[in-house]
Amino acid sequence: MGDDYYIIDIEESIWTILIPFLFWLMPQRVYKVDFETVENLRASTSGGNNLVSIFILGIGGSTVLSRLLRSILDFSIQTTLLVNILMLIISALIIIYLRLHIRGSLGDRLDEFVDIKELDGKTIKLKPKFFKQCIVPIFSYLFFLLIVIGAILLFLETNNFIGIFSFIVFLSLLSLCNTTTIHPNLGKRMKIRPLKK
Repeated sequence: MGDDYYIIDIEESIWTILIPFLFWLMPQRVYKVDFETVENLRASTSGGNNLVSIFILGIGGSTVLSRLLRSILDFSIQTTLLVNILMLIISALIIIYLRLHIRGSLGDRLDEFVDIKELDGKTIKLKPKFFKQCIVPIFSYLFFLLIVIGAILLFLETNNFIGIFSFIVFLSLLSLCNTTTIHPNLGKRMKIRPLKK
């Protein structure tokens, strides 16, 4: 903002992980940092922001997986409805645990560079400025949510392996959708409304 640099923890609230659009509605706390800290943070994350690489890796991985799994996609797990529900709940709890673990490890990595508690902070509201900043997070979230719901229904109805496999993959992706609400590759400018300290 202006000539000043601020950092923001997009995962400060667990609610924005569960419902990413709340990020645009809830006041957010930003912390003023110097240019050296910004450069150190950029250097530490420079390899992880390339959406094109992730997309290509995903396509390549899915191609390999589809060939490996083709023979077992029609495999049905012979279990009762109650056991299937328990399998879905346990899978979801493992994914939630891993997602919270990632959240904690990212916070620890940030702490290596800067202690947020020692910084001057201000409260702002961030809103998308460009259409792309709205549509990508909304579309991604709804797309993955529909597939997760479909996978649950498929697994409960048919006991098919592809149902629980899809549930695990797409629930994991759904849990990462909050990172698109303020992703720099979708446009670095957003509407910023400062609030009182």
